[in-house]
Amino acid sequence: MVLLTALGLLSGAAEISRAAGPARVRLSVGFAEAARCPPAAVFEAAVVARLGYDPRREAAELSAEVTIRRSGRRLGGVIALFGPGGEAMGERRVAGRAGRCAALVETLALALSMALDADAVSRPHGPRRPLDRTASAASRQDCEPTPAPAAPPELEPPAPERALGSRELDGGLRIGFGEAPSVSTGLMAGLRFARGAFVGGLELAGAWPAGRDVGGGRIRVSTLQAAFVPCGRIGWFRLCGVARAGLAFAAGQGLDSARRGVAPTAALGARLSLHLPIHRRLALAVHAELAAALLRTRLRVDADVAWTTPRLGGAAGVALSWRLP
Repeated sequence: MVLLTALGLLSGAAEISRAAGPARVRLSVGFAEAARCPPAAVFEAAVVARLGYDPRREAAELSAEVTIRRSGRRLGGVIALFGPGGEAMGERRVAGRAGRCAALVETLALALSMALDADAVSRPHGPRRPLDRTASAASRQDCEPTPAPAAPPELEPPAPERALGSRELDGGLRIGFGEAPSVSTGLMAGLRFARGAFVGGLELAGAWPAGRDVGGGRIRVSTLQAAFVPCGRIGWFRLCGVARAGLAFAAGQGLDSARRGVAPTAALGARLSLHLPIHRRLALAVHAELAAALLRTRLRVDADVAWTTPRLGGAAGVALSWRLP
């Protein structure tokens, strides 16, 4: 698939090269630092080696812009060719996988070479050499092998844009403050969808009964809550908003006319979390949040209010996060 897209790249440039001899071009190369690609000199050396001559001229009428950017676990390479008057002559996009940028660089070099001079790529010429000592050193330092000159690089077909996102499944322990008459503990599970710097998540959390002694007896409250947690991530850190809603289950023990009851709960807040990688797909997630109660529950013993949901509460959690394939 990659070879076919390279053969179809910018046919107008190939016509110019056949009509006017070896094509000359003003070349601009920009690789994003996050893509972790070899230096631009490695790409330029690969183009020179495939053509058998150096096509770069500052005074050339044609100009080419080559860029590589990273989005999540995918890389996107773009070649854009412009004519003498700056008019766009064509564009080719090629996708690759993060960590395999050297192979993507080779594919882009093949595509640009065939666009400039399709015949030169098939002509025999000497072994490929880096353009200068800097490119040679960069090639030796690159952790990925360079494909043989006679064969196109082996890459998976370009993935659709929707594949750039990822999914995470996590589960762990949660401690709640202000959700019951005393500190409550329970379990939580979440499913998150990440794309670029945005992470959207849905969570379900339940807490075991927590209470305190009052009036010769005891009151207890347990909770079951669902939450929407949209986040922005920077490195290992995530800053999130939290919208939480659920039910509080109250019960009395050892009290006259003890009853059970259910009340709705709702809160809005903010969260700061830290995701520490453990394995390629596994991370340890730790978070702390502060929330304001939108609905407040009151527990009464006889005519007295034994406990009321505070206006501000909080929670902390620790979980294992697994990135799904």
